[in-house]
This record gives sequence, structure tokens and C-alpha cells, in this order.
Amino acid sequence: TLKKPYVITMTTMVTDTLEYYLPIKLPVDIVEKFAWIYIRQILNHSSAVITHTQPIMDELKAHGITPRDERIIPAGIDIGTFRPLEDPDAKRRELGIEGKKVLMHVGRISYEKHIDDIVRALARCGEDTVMVIVGDGPARPEVEGVVDELGLRDRVTFTGFVDRNDLPELYNCADVCISCSRFETQGLSIMEAMACRKPVVCPNARAFSVIITDGKDGFLFDAGGGVDELTEAIERALDCDDSVRQNSMETARSYSEENCARMLLDLYADVIEAKKAKLAAKGKP
Repeated sequence: TLKKPYVITMTTMVTDTLEYYLPIKLPVDIVEKFAWIYIRQILNHSSAVITHTQPIMDELKAHGITPRDERIIPAGIDIGTFRPLEDPDAKRRELGIEGKKVLMHVGRISYEKHIDDIVRALARCGEDTVMVIVGDGPARPEVEGVVDELGLRDRVTFTGFVDRNDLPELYNCADVCISCSRFETQGLSIMEAMACRKPVVCPNARAFSVIITDGKDGFLFDAGGGVDELTEAIERALDCDDSVRQNSMETARSYSEENCARMLLDLYADVIEAKKAKLAAKGKP
């Protein structure tokens, strides 16, 4: 090896996706056991381990990860790009959803995102509520199947993949942005929506449980409570007062790219100094 210090950022809990994406049929628990052996080897030999939120670091430690140095450093949000726009209804006019209450999900349409649950919650909302699903992915046929099964085709818009430059307009046209994913290590799309001053609805799990304060800057629901809990949280978000929107934006701005970059630079400097000290102790230049 080059014997250089290296830092690992755990952006995804890869073991969570095994049940959805294993290329061959094997018992998930066995594959997960071997996956953690591999992950432990890599992370425990690194100079430092970064996670975006504390719950993820806690999970790593529960699986035997003992970092030499550990830091909680979020992925930064471009608050110059993701911000409230002067004409938030521009995209609504383009999508033909003026005058509607707009629920939105932004991200890959994959099985672990549980987007079908949001569609089922939509069916329980009033006829004046619609949904925009931004993105594409392997679970889209199944999600579209639920849309058709519930007779919601005229209330759900699939945009497909969109250019990242189009996202600010899309976020701004939403009334509420929603995630049903239980495996997020931070949840960038939700934080981008918050930076656009939008109330958000998320499961009270992992990253969301520490980023969002229920009723203050967003709304949390018990994922174990099924669609009932989700629907109630959506209704709360649709009826929230302006202070929630303002708090949502302020929370997101505290995760600016500049703030997060400074934390990264501090860590890299510490890792380099630790390496120098180790070499000096061995009498090496």
C-alpha cells in the first residue's frame, strides 16, 4: 500500500439495499453478515470516518466500527441555488396544476423509497390535492401500477429525470415535499426543499429524526404506523402556519456548503497532522 492517510465518508448504508438489489438469490442475513466484515475492515483501517448524521455513526459502532477519528459532517446544501423564488407558480402553470395543493417527491424511484405509500396517502386527501413525482428508477412501473389501481392518474404527474437546474422551480411549486425512505443518511432532496422554504414530511428514523423537529421545521411520522400516520402528517403540513416554512429554510441554511466545507478542511488538517506526528514518533521525516 501507499501508506497514505485516507478518510471514508459513509454516505449510504449499503446493507439496507441488499434485499432489493442482490444480483442472485441468497439469504439476505448471510450476505449482510459478510458485508459488515468487509465494511469493518475498510473503516477500521481508515484515518477517519465521516457520517452525515449521528444516528449513522451510532449504527456503525453497533456493528463493530471503531474509528480512529470520527466526525459528523453533513453534505452541504447550495443555498444560493435552492431558495425561495419570486414566481413559485411558474412551474405549476407549466404542469397544469394551478390552484391545487401539491405534494412532491424528488429522487430516484426505487423500492426502498416507498413512494407507493405516498400515493396511497394521496388517495385519502381531498380531490384538490395532487402529486408530482420527480425522477425515475426501477420501481416506477410498480408505483404507476398503484396510481392506476387507485384511479389517481389525473392527480399524479411523473416528470421523469430532470436537469438539476430545473429543481429549484420544481421545489418552489410544491406545498409539501415528502420522503418515506427509512434508510437516508441525510436526505439531500428533503433539505433542498427546506432551503426553498417548504414544509417537509419524513419518517421519524435515522437522519430525519435529528435534522427535523416535529411541528417546528417539518413533520415526522412513525413509519410503523403505515399510511394512516403518513396521511396525518401530510394534512398537518398542508395546514401549517408560516413559521414552519421559515424555520424549515433556516434549518437548511445551517447546512450550507460553506459551513460543511470548513468542517471537512478542519478534519483533513487534523488527519495530516496526526500522520506527521506518527512519523515523527518513529523518527521518520
